[in-house]
Amino acid sequence: MELELKNICPICGFDKLLEPPSDNFGNPSHEICPCCNFEYGFDDSSEGYSFDEYRSRWINDGFKFASEEDKPINWDKAYMSMQLENIKKVDFKPRI
Repeated sequence: MELELKNICPICGFDKLLEPPSDNFGNPSHEICPCCNFEYGFDDSSEGYSFDEYRSRWINDGFKFASEEDKPINWDKAYMSMQLENIKKVDFKPRI
């Protein structure tokens, strides 16, 4: 079964990425998520963070939205929790 590509961040569930975090071959986009600031192909491959580790760190650090211009007006814990549900829409395969 081929991985369905969607422009959803596997860390925070932000669903407005410019492109999928990786292609069907696992090649990362190197895009930086404007919500959690994760760079696909760097934070996972070079820095060694798993998606779960980075997500936990981001949540524990107060789930700050990295880009003020993309930040929803009503960004709070309830909105963040709802956004995290987007992760279930795609079966992401971590590279590490």
